[in-house]
Amino acid sequence: MFAASLLRLVIGLAGMVGTAGADPIAPARAAESETRLVAWTGPAPAGIALDSTTGGRVALDDLRGRPVVLHFFATWCDPCRAELPLLAAFADGRDDLITIAVDVGEVDGRVTRFADQVGWRRPVALDRDRAVARAFGVTALPTTIVLDATSTPRLIAEGDLDWRDPTITAPLVALATTTPDGRTPACTDATC
Repeated sequence: MFAASLLRLVIGLAGMVGTAGADPIAPARAAESETRLVAWTGPAPAGIALDSTTGGRVALDDLRGRPVVLHFFATWCDPCRAELPLLAAFADGRDDLITIAVDVGEVDGRVTRFADQVGWRRPVALDRDRAVARAFGVTALPTTIVLDATSTPRLIAEGDLDWRDPTITAPLVALATTTPDGRTPACTDATC
C-alpha cells in the first residue's frame, strides 16, 4: 500500500514538472504579486526634516528642483536587506534623482554599520521616533515614496522593488527627465 501511494506521488510530481511552464495563468499571477509603484493618494506632509548618519540634517523642502526617492527601511527587515543594494546601484547611475534611505526607529550605529555592509555610500536619514513614517502613512517596510521636483508625493510602493527592472524605474525616470526649457515635467513653479 505504501509503495503504491509513493508511486502515485512520484508520477504526480513528474507530471507537474512536465507542465509547470504550460500554465497560461502563471505569468499573470506572478505579475500580480510583484510590487509596483502606484499613484500616491494620501496627503502631503509638510516640514519634513531628519538627522542623518553624517551628522547633518535632511530637509525635504531644501531638495526642491529634482525628484526625490524616499526609501523607508529597517536593518532587521529581510526584504529591505536584499533591496537596498539594488536601490544603491540604481541611485549610483542617476544624478537627476535624489535618493534618500530612511531608517525607521533604530540606533544610529547599527544603521551606519548596515549601510556600510550593503554598499550604501550616501547618508541615511534617521527617523528615530517614526514620526516621518507616520506622517507619510508608512505601515510596511520597505516602503518607497517618490516626490516630484516640487516635493509633492507622486508614487508609492509598499514592499520591495527590483530596481534593475526598467518597468519599475520608468516612472522615476519620467519624473526626472528635463524638458527643453530645463524643467522637469512635474515642476511648474519658479523654484525648479
